[in-house]
Amino acid sequence: MRSKDFSKECFYNALVDLMKEEDFDDIQINEICHKAGFNRSTFYRNFDSKMDILMSKFLVEAEKYQQLVNESVDKSFIYKTTELFKLLRVSYHIFIQMRRAKLDQEMYQVFSLIYPIDDKLSFSPYAMTFKTAGVYMVIMKWMENGMVETDEEMALLLKNIINNCKV
Repeated sequence: MRSKDFSKECFYNALVDLMKEEDFDDIQINEICHKAGFNRSTFYRNFDSKMDILMSKFLVEAEKYQQLVNESVDKSFIYKTTELFKLLRVSYHIFIQMRRAKLDQEMYQVFSLIYPIDDKLSFSPYAMTFKTAGVYMVIMKWMENGMVETDEEMALLLKNIINNCKV
């Protein structure tokens, strides 16, 4: 692991550990630096804010998903959605931490870019927003409920919900 990647991972782990003890809003950059074992200049070389720590981790996972989907021959909704749930299952701790930090709006914005709902029947930007937000909230509910359903079951469930959504 390169030293920049190592320091980023240390900052992320430090922030997650601190979030177990106190609210995200109450955590200071100095605390994160101390727990990570790095100084403030190293922190600011890697991040602009503590929110940036979580967002950068989220973006890394989003890029993994995007690359997987782009390289695949299968472009079907079921394939893309199943792969999304596989990725979320492996890295759910990042999303749960971001939810605890009340970063839902930031996560949703990234999510809407990496997972647009292809809707040929509706030209309404409101319908697209409604469907994308719905998928996002189903994912959050699935995580909160312990991710009991398989990735494939969730992909089929979402397909059925979206197909029955008349917006």
